[in-house]
Amino acid sequence: MRSTLLLPALLLGITATAQVVPHEHDAAHVGMVETDAAVTSIQQVPLLLCDNDRIQPRITLKNNGTLVLATATITYGVSGVPQANFSWEGSLQPEQTLNVDLPQITVPTGEHVLVATVSEPNGITDPVPGNDSWSFPFSVNNPGGLITFALTLDDFGSDVTWILETNLGTTLYEGGPYPDNDAGEQVLVPFCLTNDCYVFTIFDVFGDGICCTEGEGSYVIYDIDSLIYAESDGQYAFENSNEFCVTVVGLQEQGPLFDLVTYPNPTTGLLNVQRSALEGPVHMELSDASGRILRSWRSMAELDVLDLTDMPDGMYLLACKGVPGTTVKPVVLSR
Repeated sequence: MRSTLLLPALLLGITATAQVVPHEHDAAHVGMVETDAAVTSIQQVPLLLCDNDRIQPRITLKNNGTLVLATATITYGVSGVPQANFSWEGSLQPEQTLNVDLPQITVPTGEHVLVATVSEPNGITDPVPGNDSWSFPFSVNNPGGLITFALTLDDFGSDVTWILETNLGTTLYEGGPYPDNDAGEQVLVPFCLTNDCYVFTIFDVFGDGICCTEGEGSYVIYDIDSLIYAESDGQYAFENSNEFCVTVVGLQEQGPLFDLVTYPNPTTGLLNVQRSALEGPVHMELSDASGRILRSWRSMAELDVLDLTDMPDGMYLLACKGVPGTTVKPVVLSR
């Protein structure tokens, strides 16, 4: 009835090797060829890169041919940005592997798949292209802010697991189960999150939550300024879920130079935008968390009603540009 004890699986900055496509072109299956280079792993890339935009991958290069591998070209990068090329030279014996440190590259904020491909072994076309590439999924949060998850356990920590996902469903962090008979013990887990919306879900396999029959458990998610993003008193059945949006460093905000009030915020679609009286019209801009402008208009009124019903849930930035300067407010759309 009670689950066995495991340790949390994903911590900030953990590096790992992910095999995306099985390599079926091993020499034992296709027969030995004179020249065949392969990439068999990607290392030194964190699953979550926090408050940074540069990675320096290390790949494992393997010689699957019968001749010594002396030269090869390694192409690597993520989609949407120019790919990098690295010319490798050395002496790699047949069936041997070698770690190759690649030059540093810059990657944008978001979810990515890093792909490294080897080509032109010893200056010729690789006759076995099926083992040339390796892929590794990871996420970049830049700018990134420290958000803390504080979990207070009940007596049956072995029942408890949790997961933090992006609004696209990608898992960023997960944890549990925990030891039993530790009621009142607090588990602190740091998250590195950027300007986006997230879904936190906690599970209880027994279906009695973490309060109050077996101890007074609870959880809270907050930032360094003690702003609470999500919390629960532990009184739920099999699971409890909270969606929240985060605004961290990186907003181009000068002010507030004048009052800009948005309500209700979060909104389900219709947003009232009220500003203090200014001389002349103001320029309004609505952008997403990455800074891409979605709407732009001039306003003469002190109160505007903004219809967001045709937009997806998430966090947006509303900028009001007047004579004194610019004031920016985060807007959360959540239905």
